[in-house]
Amino acid sequence: MQKHSGRGVFCCLMTAALPVVLYMASDPHTDPNRRLLRMQQLIQFPLQVRLIDHVSLHQPAGYELTTIPLEIQQVLAALVDDALGAGHVGAPFHHHVVDGRATALPLPRNLAALLRALMQPKLEEFCGCALQNGIVHGIRVYHPGALLLPHADWPHAWVVSATLNVRRNALMYEASRLLHSRPEPLRGGVYAAVFIGFTPVGYPNIPSAGIATRVIVTSVMGMQQLGLRLGVL
Repeated sequence: MQKHSGRGVFCCLMTAALPVVLYMASDPHTDPNRRLLRMQQLIQFPLQVRLIDHVSLHQPAGYELTTIPLEIQQVLAALVDDALGAGHVGAPFHHHVVDGRATALPLPRNLAALLRALMQPKLEEFCGCALQNGIVHGIRVYHPGALLLPHADWPHAWVVSATLNVRRNALMYEASRLLHSRPEPLRGGVYAAVFIGFTPVGYPNIPSAGIATRVIVTSVMGMQQLGLRLGVL
């Protein structure tokens, strides 16, 4: 487990973050989404990658592929194919880590609940911990030319996550500790996926999380709240 001074990490994070957050709020000439990404690239992501401790102690790489039952793949693929075949590409999806065209197709609540129930035990086995607060996003559709910029997820909400490829398998990973992206423009057809995230029960106050992890998670939550109040998130 990494050993860092909690007070030192907190002071470093907040000293660096405050002027950047204030800049984001005051600069009228830059897209707010790009200002947010700039702040995260300069401060938040490097600290998360460097200081947040592993959750999955038996998976040092922090990621693992798993299968999706064929019947679930077929249901998801049918939803996407039927919508696109009828000319319904979905609502525009705008996010500061997405560059290019992306849209969102509705995911029925019962199917979202089924996917959450399906992935939770798989992710609990992956991380060796009990999980809670499952979030399901999707179906997100990336169109030709789209990029997903390198990022780490919010460390108080998307700690242990899975990306479900609508037509293949699922990738389980520590989303708040590992940078992930789609760095090359999408070629050919569309790519559709569902995203599921959990937090370990009691996180960040769990045995595998050191002082630095706890300070980072708490501090990023504070930065997020400040950004919301300033209207930049």
